[in-house]
Amino acid sequence: MENSAIGVLFSGMAPATDQDQTASDLLNQAQTINDWSIAEAYMCLLLEAIFADDKVDPNEKQYLHALVKRAKTFSGLSDHELSRLNMTVMERRTERPDCVAEACRALPVSMHKTIFAHALDIVLSDGELHPKERDYLDELMTKMDLTQETARNIMQVIFDKNKF
Repeated sequence: MENSAIGVLFSGMAPATDQDQTASDLLNQAQTINDWSIAEAYMCLLLEAIFADDKVDPNEKQYLHALVKRAKTFSGLSDHELSRLNMTVMERRTERPDCVAEACRALPVSMHKTIFAHALDIVLSDGELHPKERDYLDELMTKMDLTQETARNIMQVIFDKNKF
């Protein structure tokens, strides 16, 4: 998926041009074990879920927007800051072939199950599970060191949730 798809997800948002960092910049840029912030790593894994099948479905886009608005990790970010974060993630996706592994390592283990559930919910939001999406979920499960039992339990909850 090309970086131009970013306009599909966050159209109308432009990064701030000033060089001053806000409090939310400092919070969300807290260093992890690599150069990814927690917010960047989280966004990367969500975007990978959306782009897994090489298309951006409107339902997936809608899910991401709703999640970004309610997730504590992104709550302090202005539209400009969110756009800047998104552009950084898109650049890293292009430049770093192992961005998923890097993002997984940057996140606290306590976030792994939640992000896996969100990624699963995103890929299922269009009503289909494409083989490439299944491959991405397998990769995510492995790189997050989730057991098959844990992944199965999360999947069952998401499948049940989506029935109704």
